Amino acid sequence: MIFKRSKLTLIIFVSIMIIGVTLFVNKNSMVLAEVATGSAIERNEKNYWITTGIGGQNKIGCSKEQYDKYTGDTDLGMRDTLYVVIYERKLLIHSQQKAIVVKKFKDDWNEVLHKRIIPNKTYYRLVQESFESINNRHGVVTRLYESYQSGDSQMKLVADNLSTPYFNDINSAKEWIIKNNKGLQLKPLTIVGDSVLNKWKQEGYTPAIEYSVNSPKGLTYEELLKK
Repeated sequence: MIFKRSKLTLIIFVSIMIIGVTLFVNKNSMVLAEVATGSAIERNEKNYWITTGIGGQNKIGCSKEQYDKYTGDTDLGMRDTLYVVIYERKLLIHSQQKAIVVKKFKDDWNEVLHKRIIPNKTYYRLVQESFESINNRHGVVTRLYESYQSGDSQMKLVADNLSTPYFNDINSAKEWIIKNNKGLQLKPLTIVGDSVLNKWKQEGYTPAIEYSVNSPKGLTYEELLKK
């Protein structure tokens, strides 16, 4: 009888320890998302990375399958394509970060529209907005912009990635972002594309803090030409 009680106590103790460790790990990690800029691989081909940031200074560990899919994509390097790495970073060990998913965003190419560079002016067009649920614990809101910069011959794609707790839908995630001052305001001189406006309407979303003096509601290319 004493043996059975001791065994039961040990099982309960181990279970509590496992739960405690799990909670500790979850509490001490965070999910982030950044635009991919390149890739790297060890000479012995045991470790693979997808890199982000200027010059690819941030190396995010990934599986061989993720690496092969990313590096083997025929759209890699195209102006109309952008990749976002969603990854988990351990807070206690900064170098320990691993890719969860690599999302591919592709913009509908328009030869005339995408050459609309305005001299001495940088402006943007918001063309996509998405929400990714991660392991029922986290979420990532991504906004895809076309960036038109003076001095460049054509547009390029850029993205804002906002990490959130888990939610069932994008509107709930954006409400959390607004309440926590994480930033939903549009980039300066942003034209909101019709596809995004229609998406907001279908989702019943009313832009609360997106617009500003720098990016007023209803801004058009023709108005930018006059400024």
